[in-house]
Amino acid sequence: MPDINNEQQLVLFNGQDFLKEAAKNRGFKMVYEFESLEFDFKKELNYELPEGYHFVDHKDVDIVKLARLGWYGFDNGDKGEFVDWDKYDDSDDWTPAKSYKSVEGAVMSPPPHATQEYDVIIADESGEYVCYSGMWWLPENHFAYMEPLCTAPEHRRKGLAAAALTQHYRRLKPLGATHMSGGEDPFYEKIGYGKGTHWTFWKKT
Repeated sequence: MPDINNEQQLVLFNGQDFLKEAAKNRGFKMVYEFESLEFDFKKELNYELPEGYHFVDHKDVDIVKLARLGWYGFDNGDKGEFVDWDKYDDSDDWTPAKSYKSVEGAVMSPPPHATQEYDVIIADESGEYVCYSGMWWLPENHFAYMEPLCTAPEHRRKGLAAAALTQHYRRLKPLGATHMSGGEDPFYEKIGYGKGTHWTFWKKT
């Protein structure tokens, strides 16, 4: 029930028809919806890592490299160049360096249920990080919650994201995972994802 810009919203899912009807009766209207696709582990996910790339051991993660990948991987380059926070002197001005500081805090002080040992990071031959896929493994319900997924712009359409998700599949299926989350992008359906969670967003009319 996020409160954004002092405006109460509701986020409701498939199977919550009673709540949707109650929301309508109280003046809420659905303003946006999307389908978050999921991968069923009864199928096989089998995409190999392209030549010239390698997986990074989670014990060797470089936080600055990861922050830089996040900056460009989520298409923030048009807001400015990424700057290493430790090398930036004027902390009063906003710069992309702030993204490093925020990501550093998230990695150094992870939430209680974070499972960063199952994250997948791919680097190129020079050691630069080019693809990242986060993983929140929930053994209680056999669900592999993948979030987030990004690839550096210059390394896209080479099969890296599919290889990263395959790595999740190979690691987590032996642990009992039965499904893995994805997103609404057609990419997921292309590699074998199917019906998943239907998100609906509601605001007051």
